[in-house]
Amino acid sequence: MLGLYLTTKFRRRPKTLLVAVLLIIFIVWEAGLDLMVRETSYSQFAYPLALTNDEFYDIVTNFREKTPSALTPLNEYYSSVTTLPSKATAGCENDHYLLILVKSAPHKFENRNAIRQTWKKPVPGISTKTVFFIGNTDNEVHHASLLEEEKQQNDIVRIQYADTYYNNTIKTVAEMRFAAELCPNFEYVILIDDDYYLSVRDLRQFTEEEYPKVERLYAGFTFFSKPLRHRFRNKWFIDLDEYPFAYFPKYVTAGNILMSKSALLDIYYATFFVKPFRFDDIYVAICAKKMGIEPIHSDRFKFWVESGDQPRKGLIAAHGYPPERLRTYWQVQKEAGFIY
Repeated sequence: MLGLYLTTKFRRRPKTLLVAVLLIIFIVWEAGLDLMVRETSYSQFAYPLALTNDEFYDIVTNFREKTPSALTPLNEYYSSVTTLPSKATAGCENDHYLLILVKSAPHKFENRNAIRQTWKKPVPGISTKTVFFIGNTDNEVHHASLLEEEKQQNDIVRIQYADTYYNNTIKTVAEMRFAAELCPNFEYVILIDDDYYLSVRDLRQFTEEEYPKVERLYAGFTFFSKPLRHRFRNKWFIDLDEYPFAYFPKYVTAGNILMSKSALLDIYYATFFVKPFRFDDIYVAICAKKMGIEPIHSDRFKFWVESGDQPRKGLIAAHGYPPERLRTYWQVQKEAGFIY
């Protein structure tokens, strides 16, 4: 009866039917349902360069070792981005337990200063080196301030590209290149954003006591999620031609990624043979998966911003610490005996 009623109603009102059809089409398009039904099963994951893990590993290893049979890189997009000569390489000839490579933006002066006043400070018995990676800006005031900051500090690497959200993968690969090629005397590296709290002491405890035998350590707060297909006001929208699979590989969120030297080198050299991707944490995960590296999840790395500033024993890294909150919380952790 209902079907007959609707059919009769729409026959009498063809404009209503047209509007209803157009509305349905819009909803399907906006929600990305047309894309979801055409996704490729994750079980068929084969992101370019599409080879078995063993074949891909051999290609990357041959390239890294510069063997006569090495293939020409298929992706030189990231390696073609240049960095300016920097004082940040000073001391790279020394051995470091931990490299701390910080993604920052030209205008984040206060974030960098807060880090210098807190977790960049030396921790007794742990050799570290902290470097900030920053792209270009069209803002003349920020540019001038950044030039002055570079004169006063020896911890900034300038990357010659526009410092925008969608260029974060460029910055991340530049960080890995710095570690692999310019500052290779380290045991572990953490890629971290400039709005994070970090405990170097707890990070060392994590690597030495919880995962001392994991040669290719790739750890942090992990997700196993689907690409976002809805189109309306979605900066994370991903079309099928960019990524056709129903799920991303399990990935460590880009705010803080901990890697051993072996893992970083494998992932960095894999980038020469993996198709570019806009989102840096996903791109690192794709490279890791193709190299046979499994991410390790730990709740000691906090992705979600937590309320309150009570002391937290064992906390390695946490998101959501603008300058003043970072200084305050650093003092809270220090007074609780969780820093040194």
